[in-house]
Amino acid sequence: MASDAVPSGMIKRCLVQPDGFLSLSDSASWRLGAVLFARRSDVFAVVRKAPVDLDAYEFAGLHALPGGMARARWSSDGQDASSEDILRSSLLDRVHREAGLANEHLQYPALASFGPIVSSYTAKRQQRFTLIVPFVSGVASAARLLPSDQSVDESSWMSIPPAWDKLAPGNRITIAHLVWNDMDEDQRAAARLPVEQSARRCSDWGRSIGVAPVPPPWASSDEITTWREGWPR
Repeated sequence: MASDAVPSGMIKRCLVQPDGFLSLSDSASWRLGAVLFARRSDVFAVVRKAPVDLDAYEFAGLHALPGGMARARWSSDGQDASSEDILRSSLLDRVHREAGLANEHLQYPALASFGPIVSSYTAKRQQRFTLIVPFVSGVASAARLLPSDQSVDESSWMSIPPAWDKLAPGNRITIAHLVWNDMDEDQRAAARLPVEQSARRCSDWGRSIGVAPVPPPWASSDEITTWREGWPR
């Protein structure tokens, strides 16, 4: 995936909001988050969200790419840091704590050339929306996965094709777009139903914040282009 991805312009316009997260405005119903597809040969790193009360977190017990919300406190440059720096610093910190992957284990993480993928969860009895920015990176062969963050209870390598039913919806459609060309026809056929379900669910969440629906990876080139150009403005 190219580093000159469509979301870069939107990221630059984001600001730190009073709650410490990134968005285009305080009134926006979403906040920015990032995940890392860290691949080594035919496997990639995933973490399992620690099982807790599902009323507290809907995706507990499911696997996801390491990452999370972009938090201003993880900026290395304080208040003068750009939104891009905050997003990247926050992502690398989460990847280290959730999966044990340090900077020296990663090739320079690059933005994936994606459109918006929206996830949603409940916090303090309110529905929250996260606009997901995926990054991709190769991983050194010597890297070992070891979580140190209490929000996850396992970090492991998942093979391609992944276990679709174990993945949270936003991560499932993200991974599908990243690995679709690496799968054979039988593997794609088995993936279609779970991937389509996640595409529909994330598209519903996307409509709630006014962004383009996310198509499945087998959609037409016109649909993919419309999606890639559908970031908030």
